[in-house]
Amino acid sequence: MPNQPCVVFDVDGTLTATTGVDDACLVGAWREVFELGKKVVIETDWSKYAHSTDEGLTLEVCQHALARRPTREEVDRVKGVFFDMLLDRIGAEPERCVALRGVAELLDALRARGWRVGIASGAWEESARIKLASAGLGKVTEGLPGTFSHARGVGGEEQPVVREEIVSATLVKLGRWAGGKNAPAVYVGDGVWDAKAARNLRIGFVGVRVDGQEERLRELGAERIVRDYADVRGVMRMLEEELG
Repeated sequence: MPNQPCVVFDVDGTLTATTGVDDACLVGAWREVFELGKKVVIETDWSKYAHSTDEGLTLEVCQHALARRPTREEVDRVKGVFFDMLLDRIGAEPERCVALRGVAELLDALRARGWRVGIASGAWEESARIKLASAGLGKVTEGLPGTFSHARGVGGEEQPVVREEIVSATLVKLGRWAGGKNAPAVYVGDGVWDAKAARNLRIGFVGVRVDGQEERLRELGAERIVRDYADVRGVMRMLEEELG
C-alpha cells in the first residue's frame, strides 16, 4: 500500500553497539594507509567533520593531514585494511559488537504491522554487513533495502554523498513516493548528523543513545530518545507519534 509508514535505521549505535570498535579500526586504517605518525592528531568527534560518513571522513582526514585528496586506490586500501581490522578486533573481542536489546523483536513487530523498513548508514556497506552479521542480525536484516556511504562524481571529481542523500535513497527504495502521495516516515539514529538529516528532510526522528548522553540530540529538537528497544511497545508508540 502506498501510504504504509516507512522507518529507516542507522547501524552503528542504533542497531548495533559498535561505535567504539568501529572508530578505533577506522583510525587505525587511516594511520596505516596514509602513513600518519602518532604525532598526527585525528579528531574522532565526527560531528566536527563536514560529512559524517566513512567516505567523507576518509577524504577529510587525508586532506587535513596530507593537504591533498586521497586517490581512489588509497580509499580502496583504507577500506581493505579497515575491514580486516574490524574482523580481527571483533573476533578477539566479540562483546564489542552486539545488537541492542530488542532489535530483532522490534523489526518483527514493525513488519507485522505493515511498516516498510530500511537501513541508511554512513558506514561502507561491507563494514555495516560485517557488524550486523557479527551482532547476530544478519538474517533479521537480510533483504532490507539499504543505502550506505559512497561517492559520486561531481564536476569531474568524486564527492562523498551526504547523510540526507543516503536516507532519501533508502526512502526511494522503500517506495515512499509511490502512488503520488508521500508516505509518513521516521529515521532512527544515534548521531547529531542523524537528527539534522531527519530535520532537513522533514521526517520524524527517534534518537538512540546507549551511553545515555542525550543533550546534543535534544538541542537539535529530538523529543523521543531511547537506550535500546527492550520495550518494543513503547518504541512502537514513539515511532507512531513521530509520524505526526
